[in-house]
Amino acid sequence: MKPLVSVIMSCYNETEKELSESINSILSQTFKNIEFIIVDDNPTNTTLKNLLIKYGNDKRVKLVFNDTNLGLAQSLNKAIDISTGEYIARMDADDISITERLEKQYNYLETHKDCAMVATNRNDIDENSQIIREKAALVVSDKILRQITRYGSIITHPSVMIKSNLLKALGGY
Repeated sequence: MKPLVSVIMSCYNETEKELSESINSILSQTFKNIEFIIVDDNPTNTTLKNLLIKYGNDKRVKLVFNDTNLGLAQSLNKAIDISTGEYIARMDADDISITERLEKQYNYLETHKDCAMVATNRNDIDENSQIIREKAALVVSDKILRQITRYGSIITHPSVMIKSNLLKALGGY
């Protein structure tokens, strides 16, 4: 069965604990129809490579090992190129997703067909996965949003889910 959501992630120099918690938070999602494409962008870090290989036994996981360090954008583009899901969800190798994240995002996009992308609020955590700031406020006022976006993005990148065909049509990152 073709996955409905492709989760893409690149790792470089995260700790084993960070990477394991991040991967486990995706593999334990309530939404199960996924493929999880993980790009290892640090060919010299054998510790991370060995950890990733252990996750390769899960049929939802697709591992990509870069021969040289390509950087985040190019590594994510490699994942996008091999993704097969209707939607692409971003994940960072040092972040944790709540267990309902993918389900809620998928259901929202499916019931709001005019919407091409969603992103979530976030809690900031420290290196021990302890919350240090809860639910950073999202701007919902159109007027304030237009002012803020002149200076940068307010989107938490590793919380994005977007229509795959749109992201591919735009050329990825």
